[in-house]
Amino acid sequence: MIVKYNPVHECDMSLIHDKHRRASAKLVGNAMKRKLKDSRTIYTPSDIIRDVKQNFGVTINYCKWRSRELALMSTRGLVEEAYSLLLAYCHELERVNSGTRTYIHTDENNHFLNFFMVVGACIRGFQSLMWPVIAVDATHLKCKYKGVLFVANAFDGNQNIYPLAFGIGDLETDASWHWFFNELHEVIGECPNLVIISDRNISIENVWHNIFPTAQHGICFYHTTTKSEKDDHKNTTVYVKTVVVF
Repeated sequence: MIVKYNPVHECDMSLIHDKHRRASAKLVGNAMKRKLKDSRTIYTPSDIIRDVKQNFGVTINYCKWRSRELALMSTRGLVEEAYSLLLAYCHELERVNSGTRTYIHTDENNHFLNFFMVVGACIRGFQSLMWPVIAVDATHLKCKYKGVLFVANAFDGNQNIYPLAFGIGDLETDASWHWFFNELHEVIGECPNLVIISDRNISIENVWHNIFPTAQHGICFYHTTTKSEKDDHKNTTVYVKTVVVF
């Protein structure tokens, strides 16, 4: 029962500082973890400092960065534990999905290097029903250990995206793309009239023909448009379109 309430606080403002023991990393992490439920959310330490100031009136500094790690651990679990479960996940994936192929590459100390995965149903669908066109690309991961996600997609008769293969590596280099194309070739083999579509990444251009020597290579339409310098007089942006033929 509340018998008396005084909304006016007369506490010394000097008590509200970045090392306030009440604003522990654990407390801040619990308050912020709902923001991290969506894996696509980018929530930086600067965002945490701003939200704590707005919501609680307490100013913290980067010494509380660990609150983000605690919030992520509470929401998604330890990243290291997820890596340790990867082998069991691949085993179950291959057991329940006929024809599924997974590869985990580690170094001499059993540290994670690369991962490749293609579901059996996707292999059979591509070989029997899809156009012989594969679009490849990569994107940087925002997780604790970074890395790059490699993808290979096909297109069905309605030109919808059809997922084919996925890979995880350290960087988007010649060696990484060579590894990914090699794993993809092991899965789909020689494909007559195959066309590989990509962006202008130089590493893709350097290695694709070594793995798929009979395939054709093209640049997607979006990346055939290059941006030139702005016209200082008209303050407009000029675009130059090029047609790439292989």
